[in-house]
Amino acid sequence: MSGYAERRRQLACEALGTVVFDAAVALLEEGGMQALTMARLAEKAGVSRGTLYNHFRDRDDVLVVIETRLLAPVMEQLQTIESEVERPALERLEALVDTIFATVDSPAAPLLQLLFDMEPEPGRRRDHHIERRVEFRRVVAKVIGHGQESGELRQCSAERMAEMFWGAIDGTFEAMSDEDEIDRPRELSVGPLMELFRHGLSAR
Repeated sequence: MSGYAERRRQLACEALGTVVFDAAVALLEEGGMQALTMARLAEKAGVSRGTLYNHFRDRDDVLVVIETRLLAPVMEQLQTIESEVERPALERLEALVDTIFATVDSPAAPLLQLLFDMEPEPGRRRDHHIERRVEFRRVVAKVIGHGQESGELRQCSAERMAEMFWGAIDGTFEAMSDEDEIDRPRELSVGPLMELFRHGLSAR
């Protein structure tokens, strides 16, 4: 296949992906998770079921694409924070927490809440969730490691602290959801959480 033909194929796939994404989001917003079936999605997107299955194996594949697109800004921001090695580690950790909790204030928050309320079954979507958590913990561990090298943070297992860091964030989200406070201003969550880790991590 020539470079031109390959580029045309790539653009066609991207266009289809956008159409399917928009249609899937519309179905979720209209009727929740039960409204998103492959048959309804094909109809909503204006494509045949065969075309849809050529690009997506099942609904989980579609959900992975939705979550990936919605969380792309968050993942990009994590990479930016990771690269800011001249910035104090505690500031970077607070920025990481703020980035995660900023999803609560985003226009996509209701949709993300709907997606995350549904526990993924074993398969690609669960693997995708695990990969995101692993990546977040990796970035946190790296930032803590930088802080330890500079003497800003006390010596401890950076990987273990990263696991605890994520556990605290995950637990806070769960408590907010259980208490129907998912729209709580994020500074009310970020501040206390960071205060806890600031006293535990700081070398001063």
